Amino acid sequence: MTSEQAREHELEEFAALYCKYTLLCDDMATAMQDDSKAEVDEAYERVSMDFLDVQRVQLSSGRARTPEQIQLDLDALAETCEIEAESLDDCVLVSHAASTYVRTMMRMISAPPRSPDDSLKVIQMATQMLLQEHDGEPRFPEFLPRQIKLVPDNPTTRRVFPDDIEYWRSHPSELTRKGFMMIECEANNGIGDVFFVLDHAVKHLGGSCYEVQHEALGEEVFTYKAEHLLEMIAEAELVTNMTR
Repeated sequence: MTSEQAREHELEEFAALYCKYTLLCDDMATAMQDDSKAEVDEAYERVSMDFLDVQRVQLSSGRARTPEQIQLDLDALAETCEIEAESLDDCVLVSHAASTYVRTMMRMISAPPRSPDDSLKVIQMATQMLLQEHDGEPRFPEFLPRQIKLVPDNPTTRRVFPDDIEYWRSHPSELTRKGFMMIECEANNGIGDVFFVLDHAVKHLGGSCYEVQHEALGEEVFTYKAEHLLEMIAEAELVTNMTR
């Protein structure tokens, strides 16, 4: 196996984990369908306080966590995901753990010696896996609170045309502050395919780059090379009623 084949295999394994824990969020959303939104929101508030306190303690030193520490974090989150969800609070806890697993893993993938381009590749692979899982129509959780809200609750969209891509390629700053949704998603509340372009910069070594947030990945900011982002946007829809 060549080094490139080994890298591709590793990214496929990450994508499979992304898919696994995304589907677990989906399962928890399905389990909560008979509960009212008010009940879910109350459970979310109860569980979030304790869960997020644990996350803050892990980061309180202010130092970057080592790969070994990150793997221990992932192992602990995976263990939480294995609990039998017998109550509404359990469902929310498992959902928190699953979504945090994805975010933690994606932060690890985008850090050296890997790169943000690897994280984009994982998201693209995972999206294809989710499409295959649901015969081309992935069921994304609609009931769980989003990690962050990047687009309006009822977004209006239009397709992205080749002329748009060419315009943004020659006027890169015009692409900032825009939100996008992947075409395959009709009722998506954000599992890696709702994203917002925060800023553009030209780096001395990296060239033209964009800072991007994904709803499914929380507050984390990812840096993508311009051409990689334009390739993703070419398969997405532009959100036309942005208010940010």
